[in-house]
Amino acid sequence: MEFIYTNPNFDVNDIDPIVEIVRHNDPFVLSPSTIDDRYDIMGYIHAAQNSGVELRAMLDNNILTRVISLASGNSVPKEEHQANAYLLSSAVMAFLIIGKFEIEQRISIHEKRSSSSRSQAERELHISRVADNICVKEWIDIALGRKNEISRDEIDNSGTRVASVNYENAEKSFSQIITPWKINYYFVLKATEIWKSSSDNVDNACKFIHWMEREWFFAAVPSVFVMVLFSPKRYSRMIKGIDSPAKEKLINGLQNAAWDLTYIRMWSNFYQTSDLNRLWLLCTNDTALHSIAKKQFEVSEQSNNILLEQLQEYWSASDAQIIFDVYEQALANVTNDKDKRQQKVKEGTESIDNFITDLETKVLKT
Repeated sequence: MEFIYTNPNFDVNDIDPIVEIVRHNDPFVLSPSTIDDRYDIMGYIHAAQNSGVELRAMLDNNILTRVISLASGNSVPKEEHQANAYLLSSAVMAFLIIGKFEIEQRISIHEKRSSSSRSQAERELHISRVADNICVKEWIDIALGRKNEISRDEIDNSGTRVASVNYENAEKSFSQIITPWKINYYFVLKATEIWKSSSDNVDNACKFIHWMEREWFFAAVPSVFVMVLFSPKRYSRMIKGIDSPAKEKLINGLQNAAWDLTYIRMWSNFYQTSDLNRLWLLCTNDTALHSIAKKQFEVSEQSNNILLEQLQEYWSASDAQIIFDVYEQALANVTNDKDKRQQKVKEGTESIDNFITDLETKVLKT
């Protein structure tokens, strides 16, 4: 500890309990790296100091919302379930600050921007920067239950350390992210249309695959999400309100699911397009998002049929084989005509708003 921290502004004896909180809740998904334990905070620090590894972390909206609430001067709620979520979010912030991660909040802010005013999103972007600069001891003390709010003085002092936020740049990145979100939203809409049309899970999964093959295009993240959604072992509330008669509740659930897919896609893209000497952590307390994100970089040493192995986690062996065979054949058909696929992607992207309007209308009528 002394080698890494010279005159730290926190008690280094607090590191182990912070790591234990985070490890117990398991919110991290790590991009491929030489670090075996994604909760080895000293491993990250040594990698950065000794090998020049750049450390990046992306917070999902569930965690960032609580971080922003605390950095705005609000207290930890008294209700136990909510309080635990705030304590975990504080522990995550403490872990990332101690580990010297640079925190990427744009996706979460853009999710907020999609359902709020520009001024509100601009305010929350500023507060998220303030949160990054709050003394780590404040986050530690909240995570360990020593206090239930960040001191007003520390919030004000952090605010003075934060340079003014260039929101115009944030608006530009919003326009770059909203198109992938719309495409994910269209995938989720189609899955919901199929869901409402039949209770035959295997048939529904195959229908979705054929739709991608014949009318749309294949995408890894939505494919995994939908195969889990239709399975007997689906996670609860993957699409909140999917069976609700309340249209607003259903739309909110669909949009939220599309943002979950966008987090995974952007996190994966950040890793794949960044410098090889950079690690990316995805931080989420959403079970489905966490599980599906982990599958983006899974490598099997025993079989090339990675998709089949993934399907078998959620389906019986026979049903998994049926779906896998349909998927493999459909993908082969598409792969044999790359020009047609590229044209579908181009047309889909250019006309996505019209596609969404038409399918959304159908889904809301069922």
